[in-house]
Amino acid sequence: MCFRFNYIQLALVLSLIVFGIIDGARAEQQSSRIVVTGEGEVDVAPDIAQVHTGVTTRGKTVLEATEANSKLMAAILTALTESGIPQRDVQTAHSACMRLAGARQGAKARRL
Repeated sequence: MCFRFNYIQLALVLSLIVFGIIDGARAEQQSSRIVVTGEGEVDVAPDIAQVHTGVTTRGKTVLEATEANSKLMAAILTALTESGIPQRDVQTAHSACMRLAGARQGAKARRL
């Protein structure tokens, strides 16, 4: 049996062989890959909360206003600890006394 090829048939056969080898190489490369896809979700209770609050009192003297403030802050801190918040997790950060505009100084005590 004798086979006769013309140039078009020869080019077609060679291209099929070449593309078959290239596709085989691609398949070999793809088979060595690992692809992982995932999704996750986590539900946890919050472990920190920041609350900013304040107490304002007025008094005839600085001492009177400071004592009133101290009593109110003590009541707030007690309520926080009674609600289950440990004292080590509660912080106070600021305290201020201000003189109100137009207030006069008395002979013995300063007025706010």
